[in-house]
Amino acid sequence: MKKVLYLLIAFICNSIVSIAQNYNINQFVNDYSKLFQVTVEKNKESSFVFIFPNNKLDTSDVFSDLTNNNTLYLDYILENYSSFERSKLVDYKNDTVRLKEVFIEELKEDSYFQKNVNPLLYWYLNSKQRSGAGKNIRLFKKEKISKEQLFTIASKFFHAVMVKPDSSVYFKVCVGLNGFKGMPVTSESNPLVEAFCFMTVLDFAQIEGVNYYRDFKLNVKKLSKEYLALSSEQRLTLIREKMYQIMGNNEDLRKILLSEYERKKNMLSFELE
Repeated sequence: MKKVLYLLIAFICNSIVSIAQNYNINQFVNDYSKLFQVTVEKNKESSFVFIFPNNKLDTSDVFSDLTNNNTLYLDYILENYSSFERSKLVDYKNDTVRLKEVFIEELKEDSYFQKNVNPLLYWYLNSKQRSGAGKNIRLFKKEKISKEQLFTIASKFFHAVMVKPDSSVYFKVCVGLNGFKGMPVTSESNPLVEAFCFMTVLDFAQIEGVNYYRDFKLNVKKLSKEYLALSSEQRLTLIREKMYQIMGNNEDLRKILLSEYERKKNMLSFELE
């Protein structure tokens, strides 16, 4: 009898969590239409579709802090961890209303995107004490990473892209060109940690008194003079890894990452060990 009762209680508890999880995920999906936007930009020769977070959300909306002040956090996931066919949007360039509808429809069907953006939204809402289903039901666990993992992930955004004809090396700090682009996504991948690091690196790059970006540019010049006897491919590989190591150990960058983590940790999906 006790065994049956235990199984019944376990079933009810699992059912409650399942219902709550569905409720939250459905709510997140329904919020996509205000969190993201799509526009068409035209020049003399052609027109282009751009998708990005809605960074002009009214401040009365609970998501305004996320979309207006943490835009790059969302943008990184949209750019790198969505799988819908962007070519589908091109067919609707001349109908902006339908274009937005198709864009949101695609996001709602994109399970790969939802796998990463829904935990992002969940923890953000928790930080605002608006978890969706509320009542202390935790749908997503925070992953634990070390400080060294955080620094290593951040370093991959100081990325050597190519060796130029004059033998100098072209580097970029970019949402789409970085050390994670094109790499297989595994159980060891940390998309939302990547998103936080990318946001932090770019947010502070041009701030007066912050030195890591100055150090980065000085090292670009220095590394462009190294390994000149090797092939372009060999040089690129060595220089890329060397810059990762240099920036991963940059004390100024480390301090900023830890400071921003402390300031935003309630909304982040990970915890530092």
